[in-house]
Amino acid sequence: MVRSVRVVVQIRWSNFSAQDIRELLTDFKLITSGSSILDLGCAPGAWLQVACQSLRPPRNGGSILGIDMKKGSSCALRFKSINCLC
Repeated sequence: MVRSVRVVVQIRWSNFSAQDIRELLTDFKLITSGSSILDLGCAPGAWLQVACQSLRPPRNGGSILGIDMKKGSSCALRFKSINCLC
């Protein structure tokens, strides 16, 4: 994931669309079947959504956990996630 962040900074994207995320994951092969993924600061949930699609089918294992400090963030509404109120 560090590589993808560096790419984004170099290109100076202001935000990610789901298509941009899919392209990064495909280009750098960041998620493979059976991967375990932790998304810190998961709102608004685009990374989680694409990661869920990338891990299919579920029988191959893998897990995704999204954590965000925003109560009721949209990632918490779409996925099993944890809201951290610090």
